[in-house]
Amino acid sequence: MITVYAKMVADLFHPGHVAFLKRARELGDRLVVHVVSDERVAKAKRKPIMTQQERMAVLGACRFVDEVRSDGPREVSDAFLDDHGFDLFAYGYSDERERNTKAYEYRNISSERIRIIPYSTEISTTLLIQRVKTLLSTE
Repeated sequence: MITVYAKMVADLFHPGHVAFLKRARELGDRLVVHVVSDERVAKAKRKPIMTQQERMAVLGACRFVDEVRSDGPREVSDAFLDDHGFDLFAYGYSDERERNTKAYEYRNISSERIRIIPYSTEISTTLLIQRVKTLLSTE
């Protein structure tokens, strides 16, 4: 059995998130997703709109996700994957800055255990926030 581990913010859950989760789940028999804490998201990106518990509830309802976790390391390593029975680590990135950050945070994972899944370019949480701002400003 191949178990895939992924970390996500998953704020304003949308079809891009679903596509990522579907592709991650197709890599193995089981998908475990760590939902990053509100504090860590606020430091790295922006304050999330949905709380970690809300984001976990939505991910837990997704048919591609077998388990949702609230805790996990910022820097993932082979040792962490081994200790928790994970075979592969799947992630994506939205831009060059995020790619560089993640490359650093995942530098202690063997390349054969990493799977990079491209982000959707049609939809993103940032795009949804921009849509809401535009709609509110025209009312």
